[in-house]
Formats: sequence, C-alpha cells, structure tokens
Amino acid sequence: MAETGLASLGLDVRSLIFQVVNFAVLALVLYRFAFRPLLRVLEKRQRTITESLKSAADIERTKEEAAASAQQIVQTARQQAEAIITRSTQEGSHLREQAQAAGEKAAAELMTRAEASIIQKVAAARTQLKRETLGLVAAATKRVLGEKLDDEKDQALITAALAAVQPPAKPQ
Repeated sequence: MAETGLASLGLDVRSLIFQVVNFAVLALVLYRFAFRPLLRVLEKRQRTITESLKSAADIERTKEEAAASAQQIVQTARQQAEAIITRSTQEGSHLREQAQAAGEKAAAELMTRAEASIIQKVAAARTQLKRETLGLVAAATKRVLGEKLDDEKDQALITAALAAVQPPAKPQ
C-alpha cells in the first residue's frame, strides 16, 4: 500500500500526537511550576528595584532639602550672630558712654564739694585770723596807750586797723 499524507513524509501520526500531547503536558508543567514562579520572582524583583530607585530618589531629594535647610539654618545663624555682635557692640558703647558720663558727673560733684569745702575752710580761716588779729591789735593798742580803752573805742580802733591792713575782697 502506498503511504499517503504524513506517512509519505516518514511521520507516524500516533507518534506525532503523542509528541504533541507530551509537549503540551511538558509546557503546562513548566508554565505552572517554573515560568509562573520565575515570573513572580522577576515581577517582585522589578517592584523591589522600582521601589529602591524611588526610595533612592526620595533619599536624594531629602538629602538636597536637608542640605538646603542646613544652609538656610547656617545663614540664619550667621545673621543672628552678626545682629547679636552689632547689638552687643552698640550696648557696650552705650554703657561706656553712660559710665563716662557718670564718672564725669561724679568728678564734677566731687570738684564742687571740694570747692565748697575749700571756700568754707578759707572763710573759717579768715574769721579765725580776723579774731586773732583783733585780739593782737587790742593787745598792741593797750600796750601802746598803756591803758585799756572802753569797748566802743576798742572796737573802732580795731576796725580802722583792720581796714588799713586787710586786702580788698576778691570776687567769687
């Protein structure tokens, strides 16, 4: 008998069907137990890589924000430090001026008190000198005249003697 169809090519149909069924079972087993878990692992790895890239981008953005924030904080701190230094310098100058003014005022008060004290002591010394001079003039007059004058004559004589000896008063 003459072979027709696939048999003429040297293929056995039963064997071919068996091979096709065998291949289909093998493909199904591979798909179920190898490809599907492999695809899951690949998808999981892809998600992990995507998340890692996103996380890395977030970290980079956070790092840049932190650097910008740190720069801003440093700049603000510098400005505040400069303001504090300026304010401290101004306050120091103000305090120095106040201390100088207080010192000048205290020195002026001390000079005024010293001048007043000197004026009082000079006045007291003049008064004391005047009394002593009056006493000396009275004693000298008594010796010169040899007798004691009455109080009225004594006073007139002392006043005249003082007027002749006393220098003119200085204006103060």
